[in-house]
Amino acid sequence: MKSRIFKVKKNETVKHTNKLGTILLFVLGLSITQFQCQNTLKINPNFSQVEFDKMADEVSNGKVLDISAKMFKMEKESYLILDCREENEYEISHIKNARRVGFDDFNSSQLEDISKDAKIVTYCLIGKRSEKIGEKLQDAGYTNVHNLHGSMLSWMNEGNPVIDSRGKQTVKIHGFKKELGFEKYSKVGEVVY
Repeated sequence: MKSRIFKVKKNETVKHTNKLGTILLFVLGLSITQFQCQNTLKINPNFSQVEFDKMADEVSNGKVLDISAKMFKMEKESYLILDCREENEYEISHIKNARRVGFDDFNSSQLEDISKDAKIVTYCLIGKRSEKIGEKLQDAGYTNVHNLHGSMLSWMNEGNPVIDSRGKQTVKIHGFKKELGFEKYSKVGEVVY
């Protein structure tokens, strides 16, 4: 009889262990799912790739060669990256290793330490201001200047990381002027002003 009771207790222990294991796996799975949901970029329901591409094409007038976000990502390390936005925009978010040159107060003398044949990519929010800075660079004798097509919005819409002024990764992006409604062109970023 002792032997039989022992076997029953042993089976009960196994059953309890299996139940505990199942419960722990369920809780772990739930925790992972919840963590993934909290850290997943939220897609803007008003975003239209067609509208974004049309807008990005309209601001690019062709005087400075465009480079796509995909192509730039592959060659990023070979470029000097110039952020052509104002300081408050840059502090919210920027592409890692970007050098802020501004727009309103831009002066090509800021880049005297840069070779005239250096590979340069300019960007702003959508590409209009950076296109103008690219033209100024070309007028100053820089020969290998590219404008990031669709600029910060394109970079972020492709899922590429940006950092804030503390060097922390963020999904925030400065929307330049609220009345222009650029938030509709942001697929995953949180537009702030």
